[in-house]
Amino acid sequence: MKNMKMEMKNIKENQSEMKNILSEMKRILKGINRVDKEEVQTIDIEDGEAKDNQSEQQEKRSQDDNTNLRSLWDTSHCKIICVIGVPEGKQEIEELFEEITMENFPNLLKEIDIQAQKAQRVPKKKNPNRPTPTHIIIKMPTIKYKDGLLKAARQKQLVNYKAASIRLADDCSKESM
Repeated sequence: MKNMKMEMKNIKENQSEMKNILSEMKRILKGINRVDKEEVQTIDIEDGEAKDNQSEQQEKRSQDDNTNLRSLWDTSHCKIICVIGVPEGKQEIEELFEEITMENFPNLLKEIDIQAQKAQRVPKKKNPNRPTPTHIIIKMPTIKYKDGLLKAARQKQLVNYKAASIRLADDCSKESM
């Protein structure tokens, strides 16, 4: 019996030690869980920041793509108008173009400021057997101006310069670019 009492005493001491160890383990486990939760929260925050950075990069890439598309559109659509049938004279070509637009499209000049960026007289095709009239090639600052002028010319149907009928045409030939 004494032996049994001793064993019971040892078991109770072991049990109290086990309870202490178990409570210590619970406390450590709670600390670890708290650290894990904080890590998960920081990872979530970092993921959110990474997603924000990705969306900003995608937006910037989209803007760059739009800019590239606009410049490609501008270069692929020429800004050149060919004026056909103007008699040759000693007048400056830029002034001649301004006179034509003032005479035929006064309302258009009030809406937009049409100015030639570059103008020159060029024969369309040279034929040594016949006199070849030269056309005036005018490079406009933007496609918008060229389109507005051609649209007004189509609506008017008859464009004149000093009682001579002339024609405005879209010129996208390789020679004139």
